Amino acid sequence: MNEMPTKTAEVELFLTNIHDDIKVQTVNSRSRQHLAAILANFAAICTGVVMGWTAPALPVLQRESNCSLPLCLSDGQASWMTAFMPLGALLGAIPVGYLADLLGRKRVLLSVAVPFIFGWMLIIFAGDSVWTVYAGRFFTGLGVGASTVLVPLYCEEIAEDAIRGALGAYLGFMICIGLLCIYTLGALLPYFWYTIIACLLPFVFVISFMWMPESPVFLASIGKMEAAKKSLLWLRNSSREDDIQPEFDGMLAFIKDRSDEKVRKSFLIFCSKRPFRSTTARAVAIILGLMFFQQMSGITAVESYTVQIFNDAGSSLPGNMSTVVMGAVQVVATLCSSFTVDHLGRRFLLLLSSVVMALCLACFSIYSYFNNNGFDVDSWRWVPLVVLNVFVIVYALGFGPLPWFMMAELLPMKAKGWASAMTVSFNWKIALGLTKEFPLMLKYAGQDITYATLSVFCICGTIFVALFVPETKGKTKTEIQAALGGDKP
Repeated sequence: MNEMPTKTAEVELFLTNIHDDIKVQTVNSRSRQHLAAILANFAAICTGVVMGWTAPALPVLQRESNCSLPLCLSDGQASWMTAFMPLGALLGAIPVGYLADLLGRKRVLLSVAVPFIFGWMLIIFAGDSVWTVYAGRFFTGLGVGASTVLVPLYCEEIAEDAIRGALGAYLGFMICIGLLCIYTLGALLPYFWYTIIACLLPFVFVISFMWMPESPVFLASIGKMEAAKKSLLWLRNSSREDDIQPEFDGMLAFIKDRSDEKVRKSFLIFCSKRPFRSTTARAVAIILGLMFFQQMSGITAVESYTVQIFNDAGSSLPGNMSTVVMGAVQVVATLCSSFTVDHLGRRFLLLLSSVVMALCLACFSIYSYFNNNGFDVDSWRWVPLVVLNVFVIVYALGFGPLPWFMMAELLPMKAKGWASAMTVSFNWKIALGLTKEFPLMLKYAGQDITYATLSVFCICGTIFVALFVPETKGKTKTEIQAALGGDKP
């Protein structure tokens, strides 16, 4: 009588063990993908450090009474020092798509350490030469532009469909790590010391990432099938070719769309009189829109002038400490994004991000109006800190990381080189204009008008996402292209 229950229990135990084994194998098979993505994103840490360096540096370099530094900047020089980084970034993004197709993702990504290191060396040894600092910012900007093209491309090509979103979210997370590092170092260390540490970070990136494999997609695209299989086996933590063969066959079918003739055709159709009949052009238009509204949220200007913004707003905490708090909050929020993006979806997070950013900027605009027009706001000094922290939280959940890896998701294989360069350059062109003019907007239009204008752009971004951006969660590359318009070139 007890035999049947015993056998049933044994079967249940057997099935449970199988299920647990599958879960363990799945986790193990993905651990190397996460490792490769994290180490590739050390370049993003370098990017975040470059982007945030001006926040602690500008108050020191603009302090006229400071005699410990040979260089003292006027307001105009400070705005140009900030603007030379996105100028370098938009130029650095242009050739790397082509170079990555020619030389490989890994090799070109490793090479971005060169402009980072050279730029920091120029800044360290600039003395009293403002033009040397400009040059240093320009060269570090070249590294920023190249990194923001190459890192999403590499991560998208090594990832399984199920974790593509999580790996793509590492870019925003690591940029925020870089921002937090430089904000913290700027609050604790003298100017030269945190600049020297910034110069050392690209060496860490090279030493760590050089051991990672080349993208299997790139290797297969140049005919190195055995090397591509070896790379894919390592990334999937498997020793059996049968385990990866279906995925490898799908990769080869996708790569057939990448012939030089089709690349030229995709570009010519994009430039034709009726470009939006093509899948490629629709993808590019969506990404350009996401990049535009990402920058018009004002995030690059906020990150570049954070200390000044908090000081001008009369925050309840000193500017340096408020910046560190904001950087830490942004790191946590971006980490949450990496866990939620493959569960909640891209569209939901983008819509949530843009709506709440609009509300935060509107609140900051109202506070600034009362603060600058003689109203008693002593009991409301906490508003700048809270509002800007909520702003960076929702930015980090949505409009921070998502446009970058949706760029890699939406673009067809035949157009990734030139289209990635175009969209990233466009992003940094908007950033250049905004960071250069942001201090002038604050000075002549006022904080209230400036932040209200940015709030309106966030509302427009919400409408754009709702009408035009497709959901890519859990979809294969083929399904994403079908959602954009089928198999049309």
